[in-house]
Amino acid sequence: MTSTMLTRDVAQIRQLITAKETLMRTKDANGLVSRYAPEIFQYDLAPPLQHSGPAVLDPSGVQCWFSTFEGPLDYEVRDLAVTAGEDVAFCTSLERLTATPLGSSESFTLWTDPSRRPSTSSARPHGQAAGTRTTPRGCDRNRQTPTKGSAMFEHTKAFSGFSVDDIPAAKRFYGETLGLRVSEEYGMLTLHIAGDRDTLIYPKEDHAPATFTILNFPVDDIASAVRQLAERGIRFEAGEGIDDDGIMRQGGPLIAWFKDPAGNFLSVLQAD
Repeated sequence: MTSTMLTRDVAQIRQLITAKETLMRTKDANGLVSRYAPEIFQYDLAPPLQHSGPAVLDPSGVQCWFSTFEGPLDYEVRDLAVTAGEDVAFCTSLERLTATPLGSSESFTLWTDPSRRPSTSSARPHGQAAGTRTTPRGCDRNRQTPTKGSAMFEHTKAFSGFSVDDIPAAKRFYGETLGLRVSEEYGMLTLHIAGDRDTLIYPKEDHAPATFTILNFPVDDIASAVRQLAERGIRFEAGEGIDDDGIMRQGGPLIAWFKDPAGNFLSVLQAD
């Protein structure tokens, strides 16, 4: 195996682990499980300690664990080191989880996360195989909850994120059509929105469009904004109470809804 191939494999592993940070923060159980290879085995803190087979590949267990925490998770991978060989690769890192258990306060858990690189002939070339992160099975009655901590989210610069099914199309839409400043790293996009409110866009194979409005853009003149966006090829939603220009004029501020290429709802609305 050439050094170029090893470098590529290391980059793929780093991308996979970095993307996992987003999936954890957004409590995306389906996204996490979709990355697992069929031969995965998982180590937990509670007996029987090791799990494999269909139970690990079922996102309901992960989702149930997510449901034991209030609000979003703050998850971070630090000091990531990846070593790759011809057949096997492993990584070590220090991972931090800050969360709020139901009825409790924040807590911290640190652990090492080894991963094996699947072979190039694998049916799931980007799947996470072999060893995975050690974390309590949320719905197990023997589950060990994270230890109690004292940190609060009051000063944390939280950010939101959403998924799309086509990163290049999303980059063109948000960067060129909407005129936002967009950066790309590790196969994901960051929208740099005014007010220091960065928003993450990440790819998801089984993406389903959000059924709620993920971004609202206040404007001084909604009629002008709608007209300019229409000239750029954007089609606005129609329905009861919406005029011919696509503006809802009933029951609240003037607002017009449209979709991004992945089908997620956005809006422009009249600023106060």
